[in-house]
Amino acid sequence: MSELKVDRPWYESVNVKALSNDVRRKILKKVKEKLGYNKTVEVLGISRVLYTTIRTALEYYIETGDFRTVAKIAGMAVDEFLYLTKYEANIPTTD
Repeated sequence: MSELKVDRPWYESVNVKALSNDVRRKILKKVKEKLGYNKTVEVLGISRVLYTTIRTALEYYIETGDFRTVAKIAGMAVDEFLYLTKYEANIPTTD
């Protein structure tokens, strides 16, 4: 059996823009589970400031329940923030 020769890794040839947000979130979640938070941030070049901002926004949401203001603080659309809250952070919402 012959080996398949590839010029570049598979992740460099995937058109990420063609994937839905849901699929991208699932991929990121799996990568984070495999590599851990610190390595994922390093590999993807994600700013720790962004992580801290979202974390602070989630804490503020828990305290106030005002998801519209919190979404603005996090720099996200309201529906994006509610998805993050419900499905990624497992925080119950009242939408």
